[in-house]
Amino acid sequence: MFRIILCILFIFPFFIGCSQKQESIEQEDEFPSELTLPQIPKLPTSYKPTNKDIQIALRNAGFYKGKIDGDIGPMSKKAIQEFQAANNLVIDGKVGPRTWSVLKEYLHQSRE
Repeated sequence: MFRIILCILFIFPFFIGCSQKQESIEQEDEFPSELTLPQIPKLPTSYKPTNKDIQIALRNAGFYKGKIDGDIGPMSKKAIQEFQAANNLVIDGKVGPRTWSVLKEYLHQSRE
């Protein structure tokens, strides 16, 4: 009987200490209940400009001096590239969603 009591007195605190350590380890490993990702602004996709829209906006922005004919030729491509460079956009000569989001501001403005 004495041996059982001694075992309980010496072994029981050991088990309590181990279970408390396990609880603290489990708490450290938990992930936050809510993870949030940075919000990326959505690009406009509902409107695709016509070639004439692009030429008009480039003319109003002061980058295109050619005829508004809806033909994106070398003169229009050069104007697009110059516009992209002036507005810190990727210079690829194409009017994608990012370029259009900046260029469209000039569509209905007259050049002063």
